[in-house]
Amino acid sequence: MKPTNNTILITGGCTGSGLAIAQKLANRGNKVLITGICKHKLADAVLHNPNIIPLHFDVSTEEGVNQLADKVLAEYPQLNIFINNAGQDYRNSQIFEATPCKERLASGYLAGIYISEMLLPLLQKNRNSAIIDLSPVTISHTLNQQPLFSEVVKSIVSYFNMLRYSLRQVANINIFDAVSLGITELSKQETIATRVSELFNQEPFVLAATGVEAYFHYNNNYSLLAESN
Repeated sequence: MKPTNNTILITGGCTGSGLAIAQKLANRGNKVLITGICKHKLADAVLHNPNIIPLHFDVSTEEGVNQLADKVLAEYPQLNIFINNAGQDYRNSQIFEATPCKERLASGYLAGIYISEMLLPLLQKNRNSAIIDLSPVTISHTLNQQPLFSEVVKSIVSYFNMLRYSLRQVANINIFDAVSLGITELSKQETIATRVSELFNQEPFVLAATGVEAYFHYNNNYSLLAESN
């Protein structure tokens, strides 16, 4: 992917690893749209970087997702990268017990799928497009190791694997995930941001003709990105 002049949407981009990614990519000359539900955190995130644009939407609601998609499609038709990073970090937090289960599921699971589906036609039209799914890491923080949500992680990984397979013959869009980037729930924010930003230093990714495997060149070595059989 090209290192600069991208238009990038990052959900959950006003704090934590989302903000760290946004700052790294914005400093390279990319236009970075970040979403969040806290206005003062959004304001702080963009204070010293004109390349970061705040979007105040709650993606744990269907209305918020629809409004976000409508705004992006209408005002940022050049968007070519979506980084799925939404989800509240509930580790060591009393907020976890007070937050309804459906909201945790909506922000950590459904939002990424809905937004991907709504933006897919635009991403397919633009060049050097990609979806980067960090939800397994976000969900592991968001859902506090509850057994139900380990199945949620499997479901969303399965969705993006199937999306990758369905797009195997589309040359200008690629799907990446946390596992392929060596990112886990134990990774530090700076490590996550560095791994994601390194994607933008690479040559265009090549999908195998069979659609079964996707490889990318990383640190001069070819690594397996995904198995979609």
